[in-house]
This record gives sequence, C-alpha cells and structure tokens, in this order.
Amino acid sequence: MIATADKFAQLPWQGATSALFGRVTRKCSRHGFRTADLDVVGDHKEADKHAKAGDLDAATTVDCLPRRPPDLIIQDELHLIAGPLGSLFGLYETAIDEIASWTVDGKPSRPKVVASTATIRRAEHQTYNLFCRRLAVFPPQVLDAGDSFFAVERPLDETPGRL
Repeated sequence: MIATADKFAQLPWQGATSALFGRVTRKCSRHGFRTADLDVVGDHKEADKHAKAGDLDAATTVDCLPRRPPDLIIQDELHLIAGPLGSLFGLYETAIDEIASWTVDGKPSRPKVVASTATIRRAEHQTYNLFCRRLAVFPPQVLDAGDSFFAVERPLDETPGRL
C-alpha cells in the first residue's frame, strides 16, 4: 500500500479502505473480500450470488475470518511532517497504527515503521511524538569518515580502484 496524507484523510469516507487493514467479514468468489461497509452501498444491498455472465463463472459470497493487517509501514520525507501538518498527520498516524495493530497470543502487535528523512536533527523527539516509539537509526553513525557503512575508502596502492 502506498499512500500520502491526503489518501489517509479519505479513510473515514471510503469503506473499502478498511479491507486494506484486514477488516473483512465476507469473500465473494468474483469480487474478493467484502467489509460490512461494502455489503450495503447507499440503499442497495450487495448480492450474495452472481449469475454466470459472459466469460465469468457464477459466484457466491461466504463468511470469512478477518485478515492480518499490514505489518510494515514505510514513511518517506519524515522531516516534512512538522508544525501544523505534523499535528494533523499525527492524528492519522495514530488511527492507522491502531487499525494496523492486531493481537497475537493476547499481546498487541503493532506494525513496524521505517521512516526516511533528509535530516536527523531532533529525529528521536519527532519520532516519539509522532509514533510513540523508540528510534533506531539505520545505517548507524560511524566513527570514521572513510567508512560510511555502504562503502569503505581504501588506499589506492592496496586496491587500484574499479576493475
């Protein structure tokens, strides 16, 4: 799932989005998972059976167990979420964290959040305020400027460069 803040704002208005978080109750063999919100659209109740139509086989709807919600959220441009936008976006993050959480053996399991940012200034403070979680910086900071985790500088007489 890839989304931006404006897409998150549509969550309360679009019933189908709850299916992305595993909140399903039934499955149609033609149309896939259905939520309680999708069973009634306006004054129209969705059909539990569909007749054969062209190349499509007849279809039925059966009850199903809820599905597991996403357990990885990738948050890009975290440094842009500050000030008034950060306050508003924090509300969506809280809601998404809640609907993406589930219980395993009586213990809550929350999704892992991987966030990228152009700056790490006050990142621990911002991360805690937004996600209420500890921060782990990756790649870790290094002590030697010649070792950036991704590459290590070596003397030319030791390694003559690319071959």
